[in-house]
Amino acid sequence: MMKKKTKVILIASIVIILLLIIGLFIGSMQKDKKKTKEAMDIIIKDSEKFEKTIEVFNEKRDSVYTEIFVETYYDTIKEKHEQWNNILKDYEKTIDELEKNSKNLKKYCHGMYYSKPEVNQKCNDFASLYEEVNNTFIRDIEAYNKVIKEYNEYIKENNGSPINTYHTKKKYIDYNNDKTYSGKE
Repeated sequence: MMKKKTKVILIASIVIILLLIIGLFIGSMQKDKKKTKEAMDIIIKDSEKFEKTIEVFNEKRDSVYTEIFVETYYDTIKEKHEQWNNILKDYEKTIDELEKNSKNLKKYCHGMYYSKPEVNQKCNDFASLYEEVNNTFIRDIEAYNKVIKEYNEYIKENNGSPINTYHTKKKYIDYNNDKTYSGKE
């Protein structure tokens, strides 16, 4: 009789343990599914903010080219230098805003694959645009500084005082690690 009771207790214990394991597994899957859905919702929402920041960036870039690069003459550089630096500071603020608006996209997109193709497309678009916009900004600053350096060389030959180039801490990036720097060329 004792053996039968022990067997029943043992079988019941095994069944209870299996049910607990299955319950924990299902609970874990549901929790993971919920987190994934939340991440996809964040990606969709933040992609819209990111895209709006890209639009602002493009407008600022057009302004930089219109205000600085189109009408650059050595006889007006010195008087426009401060105005141009303010335009470039404003331009750089869009990159700072881009950084702010892309934190969640970096967190949830980098190296991840989702079940919704729309979300994966937004992540792919983010990765390529983020790299390209950052590198385009750096390239524009380098082009501006080249103009200022050439001007300074010209001024030195004519005994004038040189002006400062624009400084930024931003660097070229290869965000998607494809060994190319989109926007740099």
